[in-house]
Amino acid sequence: MSGPNGAPTRRSTRHRQRSPRTLKVLAGAVPVVLVGAGLALVAVNGGVKATLDASASTCADPTHVKVSTTREFLPVLRKVASGVEEAAGDRAGCPAFEVSASAPAAAVSQVTGGGSDAPDVWVPDSSVWVQRANAQLGGDSLPQPVTVAQSPLVVAVPQARAAHYAGAGVPSWAQLLGGSVPARMSDPGASTAGLIALTTVRSALGSSPEVQQEIGGAMIKLSRTAAKSTDDLFTAAASQGAGAPGFPASEQQVLRYDAGHPEALLVPVVPTPGTGRLDYPFVTVGQPKPAVARAVLALRNALTSETGQRAVRAAGFRTADGQGGPTTTPGVTNPDVKLLPEPSLKDVDAALQTWSAVSTEMRMLAVIDVSGSMTEQFGGLTRMAVAQGATDTALRFFPPRSQVGLWVFSTDKDGPGKDWKQLVPLGQLDQTVGGVNQREALLKANSGISSYIGGNTGLYDTILAAYERVKQDWDPSRINSVVLLTDGQNDDTQGLNLDQLMARLKAEADPTKPVPVITIGMGPGVDASVLDQISRATGGKSYLAQKPDDIRKVFVEALLQRSCRPNC
Repeated sequence: MSGPNGAPTRRSTRHRQRSPRTLKVLAGAVPVVLVGAGLALVAVNGGVKATLDASASTCADPTHVKVSTTREFLPVLRKVASGVEEAAGDRAGCPAFEVSASAPAAAVSQVTGGGSDAPDVWVPDSSVWVQRANAQLGGDSLPQPVTVAQSPLVVAVPQARAAHYAGAGVPSWAQLLGGSVPARMSDPGASTAGLIALTTVRSALGSSPEVQQEIGGAMIKLSRTAAKSTDDLFTAAASQGAGAPGFPASEQQVLRYDAGHPEALLVPVVPTPGTGRLDYPFVTVGQPKPAVARAVLALRNALTSETGQRAVRAAGFRTADGQGGPTTTPGVTNPDVKLLPEPSLKDVDAALQTWSAVSTEMRMLAVIDVSGSMTEQFGGLTRMAVAQGATDTALRFFPPRSQVGLWVFSTDKDGPGKDWKQLVPLGQLDQTVGGVNQREALLKANSGISSYIGGNTGLYDTILAAYERVKQDWDPSRINSVVLLTDGQNDDTQGLNLDQLMARLKAEADPTKPVPVITIGMGPGVDASVLDQISRATGGKSYLAQKPDDIRKVFVEALLQRSCRPNC
């Protein structure tokens, strides 16, 4: 239930005393009101009369306890809290639980803020959020939580496709990411399921640079179709039916959806080699007064009791030891679950940083060395052929809203003293200018780039010019960058030297308009330390390609490193 401006409201599970007249007027509506509030008194006590009797009771000087949880776990907590209140009776100081749901990120702010909005009890949907709160609290960290429920991360798949998996085998996370299996995901910044999916993929596939580049490339594609929330993905699945893509969600979320959509069932599938989970840690916040502390302990004990765990399983969750699951949904069986290690806060931050980088649209100027040495061999091909192949792959791979331009450079390439030449100006790949599509224009220009080979490596003047060009029309909605590929060192004795270039870059740097320069060196003639120095000065990164296959991977890595923001 929400108040003004969509803010969540708290609801106490303890009923207030009503006058006999009020009870008479509301008698017909009480069962509906109580069920809507998530209370089970009607079912437990056997009818309207018993419920009205409970409503008529009063509690002298109640102990108010604020409880914050997620929307999915809200009914469980309200039901168990109601049972604690009922057991306490009407004695002085009996607990009155005010249970509400908040988004995890908002709850972290409430918990760490220490204000009047701070709950006494917090049950988020992942220990990751407790780690986040502890990192902000520093020395005043929260006490060790107790896990009261869990729900494994699954991929929600239409029933028809899940039946196919029974014969062909459950897909792996790599297949889901690689596009061989239709998949979407929710924004990990707003969805715990999306967040755990990111960390699960990193844990399942490994952390080698090669694997992380492949993951990053897949994230670039997934970020362009990401939903704002998991609810949006369930809504789409209901309308698309058998054609809906699979998407990460908690097992409990799938069961809740299936209960209301028997005509478009989704099956929870656990990809190989394993999965993560949403766990529900019960956390005591702050230093509660003795009466509140007793009420909090009573609620925790009730949740971990057999009765409380039955309520957990009845709502579609598994218990802390893994018992429960989709045993009651027709056509849906309990998936075998192999849990991967829990993510650390460092893992979470790394995953979110990568997602943030790839999900922001890019504005990139690609600058390719066409000096005479680019005709030399590199892994059985000329360096130019390798550079062209990598550029072609990248241009076909970039999302359609990317803005990309293409320059080439060598000494005096566009006339005396001008070492760079623009082949295609910066433009959005899915737009058409003068009857020519931007992506096609770039691909055509790249295919003919070898005709420009000649001259020496006019590196420093070109870097400064490219930096200034991207900064000129800096776009705050995009990550603006320069990606430069070279096989040599600066040979232009008439232009800037290194000290002059570094001084100019320092003088022109604007922290509100960052332009990272990503440099890619190929072949034995590059000076790795110089390229690294230049890239670091702009907030970029430098790479060395040891073999032709490295070039393609580096282009993806360059996208993943576009994480600098204003004021970074």
